Formats: sequence, C-alpha cells, structure tokens
Amino acid sequence: MKRFIFPSRVLSTILAISLVFSGCVRYQPKLMKSSSFLERIETQEDGNVKVSLVVLSDKEGEEVFGTPLAKRGVQPIWLKIENGDSHPYLFLKRNLDPNYYSPDAAAYRNHYSLAKRLLADGLISALFFPFLLGVPVTIISINVANKKMDRAFDQLGIRNHLVMPHETVSGFMFTRVDEGAKHVSVQLLGAEQDK
Repeated sequence: MKRFIFPSRVLSTILAISLVFSGCVRYQPKLMKSSSFLERIETQEDGNVKVSLVVLSDKEGEEVFGTPLAKRGVQPIWLKIENGDSHPYLFLKRNLDPNYYSPDAAAYRNHYSLAKRLLADGLISALFFPFLLGVPVTIISINVANKKMDRAFDQLGIRNHLVMPHETVSGFMFTRVDEGAKHVSVQLLGAEQDK
C-alpha cells in the first residue's frame, strides 16, 4: 500500500497564503454611495436660509462608515446648510450638541484594536506556531485600516463653518447615541440676526 506524501512546496504555499490573509484587517466604508437615509430628510427654512438634516439609524451609520458606530456610542447626523441671504452665518457644532465628537475623536472611538486582534492571533499562534508569523501582517493592516478610517471620517465630517452668502455646506456631525427620538436644534449666528 502506497502512502500519499503531501509535497512540501504545496504545503508551504498554503501556509504562506493563510498567514498573509489571516491577519488582514480591512476597512471598507460606503461613503455616501448608499444614501437611503436621504429619503428621510427633515428641512426647515427661515427666510433665505434652509437647514436639512437626518439622524442616521444604527444600521445606516454602519453602512456608510463601515463600522458599528452605535456600539461605540457614536450617532451620526447628516446636515446641510444653504445660505441664500446676502450676509454670512456662523455654524458652531457645540450649539447643536455640546457633547459632540470631532471627526478625529469619532474615528478614534471606532479604531480597530491592536491589542484585541493580537490577543486573538496570539491564542491561535499558541496552538499553531506558524501563525505567529502573521502578527506583523496584522499590525500593518490594522494601522492601514485605522488611517483609512481617519481620512473617511475627516472627509465626511462637517466643520465649524462660516457659511458665506449663497453658499451650501454639508457633512456629518458625530453625537452621542440617544435612545428613541433625538432632539436636534441648529443655530446659525449672523451679524444682523441669528437663525
């Protein structure tokens, strides 16, 4: 009876591929490609100034940002300010929610945890020594994913902004999660009057 001997090249190739892909962490947000939440926009007008907003659900936040924001206490609000007046207005985020998160802080709260991933990989590595070689891949992929997340949150976040005459600004504001209905009040400060 012949014994089948597995070729060492095939075994080493399978091991190398599994090592490379076992440690990869991928961050893939949809970044407004799926904007079904825009169907629920609430809009109010005061003179020539129009403010539109929508509070994203837990599911919508995860779809857009590619990470479970609500599990980490972050609730995104999409906001659009259209200034049709002949003078500028200042939008301050703290007036909408004094406990808001900056885009950097919201991204940081949602970063992939190197310690948790290494702990999980470490347990596997203890059982299967060759998987220990995948730890550097894990470290690199987590750093790349977290930097991509930082850029995405920064790109989509709205800033304290001077909304010039006949200008429109839009983006996300990151607030703390409120169960049930969320009360939102947008205040625009103007030289002649507030809106």
